Amino acid sequence: MNGYRHFLKSPNLSTTVKFRSTILAWLFILSASLHADADLITYSSRNAFVGAASSSISTVDLEAFPVANVPSGSPLEGISFTYSLGSVSLSVVNSITTTSGTKSLGTTDRDMLLDGDNIQFSFAPQTGFGLYIISRDALLDGDLDLTVNGKTASLLSSASQINLGAGGLAWFLGVQSNDGASFTSATLTTNGGGGAFNYNLDDFVTVAAVPEPSSLWLLSVVFGTALRFRSRKSPCISE
Repeated sequence: MNGYRHFLKSPNLSTTVKFRSTILAWLFILSASLHADADLITYSSRNAFVGAASSSISTVDLEAFPVANVPSGSPLEGISFTYSLGSVSLSVVNSITTTSGTKSLGTTDRDMLLDGDNIQFSFAPQTGFGLYIISRDALLDGDLDLTVNGKTASLLSSASQINLGAGGLAWFLGVQSNDGASFTSATLTTNGGGGAFNYNLDDFVTVAAVPEPSSLWLLSVVFGTALRFRSRKSPCISE
């Protein structure tokens, strides 16, 4: 019992509590730094999007996947596709001329999407996300939106990037953080004003998230302090 009382009165217990409180405070600051709202910029040019990237870029061009349906929630090379299109499913197709290779993402309804349909893309933390939209229909400004954390890149009919022939055009939509803050999802929404339109998607591009120098410094302080504390030997408690 005397040993137990000695433990309760030990100054080392107070030190431990203070240390843990300090570590928790630093971790809170670090978390706030890592999850701060991004300063997001929208792009209608893939070249400008790539040029603004401050870290490595990855592209999912669908060439490695078989021609088959893509059920809602399915991942393709790290990007999950979630949607609710009634009886219609997204599908990898090879029936059109696309921006790279022979395959693109269409639908089982002759690549049609209805106004108001949306597709959510989910992925590991990234600082940028974009894609090509391909259509053989005459699209108008704002017919499609790509939204990330409330920031929206809207299709501009005059900003088509590639003429694919046979009436096919490709537009790029992208959103990218210019301060290193990351996000984990984006949503594509159709807003054509009524009816159904022909759309295919291809060349999904992501920009890898890299911790900011300030966040790395905070992380090194937290773990450096933890290592120094753990290296001390705890005094024996007498019975």
